[in-house]
Amino acid sequence: MTSISSAHPERSAAAGGAESSDHSGTHVLSPKVLLSTAGALFGLTVLTVAVSLVDLGHLNIAVALGVATVKAILVAGWFMHLRYEGRFNLVVLVGCALFAMFMIGFIVFDTTEYQPDLRAHDAAQVQKK
Repeated sequence: MTSISSAHPERSAAAGGAESSDHSGTHVLSPKVLLSTAGALFGLTVLTVAVSLVDLGHLNIAVALGVATVKAILVAGWFMHLRYEGRFNLVVLVGCALFAMFMIGFIVFDTTEYQPDLRAHDAAQVQKK
């Protein structure tokens, strides 16, 4: 039976063994980076509120979603340290985001399928009155 230190050098290094691994542990960000990120998030929140007060028609939703996407990238990248992690975590995040967009696309596609029926029903209700 092999010992933990010979089979898994990274575990023995974490347990205080002499062997080292490629993983350096946690990544600590400076207060300047954290405050800059928080300031950017605050500024983007102000931008979202400002855009909601302006009537851009159908673009209001697109702009709000764009700002929300940038805010999500900031949170995932810096506050959650994804920017400093390996590629696997990035692949998982992008895969989940693509899956969510795919499912939302199917939902939106399905809801537009019934619009003619709803418009005909609404027109019939107006004529009855």
